[in-house]
Amino acid sequence: MPSSVVIDIPTSDGTNTLTPQRNPTQCVYPNLLFCISPFVTSSVCRTDSQFENGHIQGRVDSAAVDEASGLAASRTHTNILYTHNDKGGQPEVYAISAETGHLVATYTISGIQNYDWEDIAVGNCQNGGGFCIFIGEFGDHAGDGARKIIYRIQEPAELGCNGHGNIDDCTHRKHVHNFDTGAKPKIAELPASAWGKDIPYHVTNDVTINIHSTHKDPVGGDISPDGNNVLIKAKDTVFYWRSSDASDYLSLLTTQPTELPYIHEPRGESVCWDSMGSGYYTLSEGLHQPLYYYRKTVPVF
Repeated sequence: MPSSVVIDIPTSDGTNTLTPQRNPTQCVYPNLLFCISPFVTSSVCRTDSQFENGHIQGRVDSAAVDEASGLAASRTHTNILYTHNDKGGQPEVYAISAETGHLVATYTISGIQNYDWEDIAVGNCQNGGGFCIFIGEFGDHAGDGARKIIYRIQEPAELGCNGHGNIDDCTHRKHVHNFDTGAKPKIAELPASAWGKDIPYHVTNDVTINIHSTHKDPVGGDISPDGNNVLIKAKDTVFYWRSSDASDYLSLLTTQPTELPYIHEPRGESVCWDSMGSGYYTLSEGLHQPLYYYRKTVPVF
């Protein structure tokens, strides 16, 4: 199933960059990044020994989470990860424990549908407004065509009443047009200035991501809270870029990445940094899947 990725990229001016991707992959950010991916090949990457092999934190214990297609660490709640289902799921964001996989809270987002959500990210809201959740509506709904929307909502301050909550302030959305879904995995940038305007954003810049795969990749991605570490997930690989310049991701992702440890998952589409950028999580689609964590053995910052 085609899938998308959303990566939030913090920027020095308090705006964010988000990367959604799909298979063919599309990605978008606020300064947003977005990607396209079909079959790709490239030179073999270097491997990185600075991360431990993954271990299971726990299993997702709720049958409501059966098509987990995105993963993002909360910036407000300690040891909480957000995830969601893709095509045909409810317009819900699930807060799960990063330590056990236990479902802590379910947030129903009013006023929108889950046509085919493909990734999620958390980052700074604009104008110092706390933290926001970004959802990439980029899946093609089993061939019916993608809607190419990014939703931006305020991260909830509470974990819901008895595990449930409603989010009613989903008033920010951005349609993305004119993004090539050709034969290479690409990434493009959506400027922060595009938000707040009731018109679609027409993409004018994109670059090809330097990854190799025999599948339609990538399927997910994330950027560390400090903005200097980037993950892109393919079906069988997690790719990693490190840079001290968190302002030019388009150039960075054309350089050769390293490959990180990855335990094969049956339908793994999700990857995210922890809230400190000191390791990363992966989670597969399917019922009661294990939540894997890969710790960095040297300081990230």
